[in-house]
Amino acid sequence: MAHSISESAWKDFRALREEALRLLCERALGEVRTAIEVPGRSEHERFRDVLRIVNRRNVDVARAFDNPRRSGVVAHLVAMRNLELLTPELVGRCGPALRDLIHKVEQFD
Repeated sequence: MAHSISESAWKDFRALREEALRLLCERALGEVRTAIEVPGRSEHERFRDVLRIVNRRNVDVARAFDNPRRSGVVAHLVAMRNLELLTPELVGRCGPALRDLIHKVEQFD
């Protein structure tokens, strides 16, 4: 879905994008740490678990963050919403134009 956004909303989106990417990476690194420390699993099993996590999260990063363009903002916001990255704190930092767009995105099912 293409959507034209104002310059201020675009700037807000870029800041939101950076913080959401940081949150997703933090989450992924936590999952990796947990997988590494699972007792009773061999090194090979833990290594495979880490690879699965990294591969899955790489797909998430690509879907939500690759090729940021104004025309793709809605798709990126939907992906961020599906990953539960649009926290009230992050959305609260955005200006009214981007907040309104995020609220519309949150109504998609």
